[in-house]
Amino acid sequence: MSLPQEDEIYLEFQIIGQYQKLTAIDAKSHIEVSVSGPASTSREHITRLAIRKLKRRIADLERKEQQITHGRLV
Repeated sequence: MSLPQEDEIYLEFQIIGQYQKLTAIDAKSHIEVSVSGPASTSREHITRLAIRKLKRRIADLERKEQQITHGRLV
């Protein structure tokens, strides 16, 4: 089994009645986000939205981690 690539993202689409839900998972960090919308929304659009949300979440967590480590003496 090979290690995940730097920008590898797993996507899971679910259609639930008139809505769809997309879960995006970063393969390296295992961070997960979900977005939902009407089932008529194109997969391309909802995929772009989920990836943007995932990248923002990863950046936010990295920024918080840096703030914690910069505030302590070692």
